[in-house]
Amino acid sequence: MQAARGHNTDRHAYASPTFIAPLSHHIIAMTDATTHTPEDIALFLRQHPDFFIQNADIFAEFKLPHPHSGKAISLGERQILTLRERLKQTENTLAGLIHNAKSNDAISLRLYQWVEHLVALPDSDTLADAIRATLIEDFGLQDATVRWWGATPPEDAALLDSLTNQAAPAVGSSLDHPAVALLAQPPASVAIIVLRHDVIGDQPAGVLVLGADSADRFTPDMGTHFLATIGALASATLGRTAA
Repeated sequence: MQAARGHNTDRHAYASPTFIAPLSHHIIAMTDATTHTPEDIALFLRQHPDFFIQNADIFAEFKLPHPHSGKAISLGERQILTLRERLKQTENTLAGLIHNAKSNDAISLRLYQWVEHLVALPDSDTLADAIRATLIEDFGLQDATVRWWGATPPEDAALLDSLTNQAAPAVGSSLDHPAVALLAQPPASVAIIVLRHDVIGDQPAGVLVLGADSADRFTPDMGTHFLATIGALASATLGRTAA
């Protein structure tokens, strides 16, 4: 079908029922026998952003299914719904960031309080027990265990092997880790932190096990920065008595 001739030729060509597609960067009339892919149409619209401005009646005639009810709605209404959904996603993301920020502030305060108690502890043979007590009190834990063997490896080879291969704090509700057995009662979720003398490459010098009565307290998708900090502080405190 040929494009209509006369005044405003381009506009009539755009509005032609056979549509128009770009071939070799030239606009030509499309015949009924031409096959056009969605990519062809999308490319044409991108290259002619004024198409719907010049053909507002076509824009209004487009009908799309409602994303939830299936009811036919206009293209404009569908775009508004899409923008609302994106706005809702942005709001949810922002709410999550605010929640995480508040949670981090609360953890930072607890960590600060624990450090205050930590530096006030006297050097003694019961230092590990004192650290355990302050952890339970300051972080609201169900239970905690502190084991420090320094340069003398423990007799439990399975425990030592698991800790040696552990680079970061292990967290979860169903960990298959020998350190879980060190707690007095089974936790709903647990964090296992390797204690070392100085740097990460050192052999394990101990282990810190934190147990919670909530499965949501220590989860596999949580960040472990604060737990690693607790481990480093506990290692430094216990290491000063081993010198």
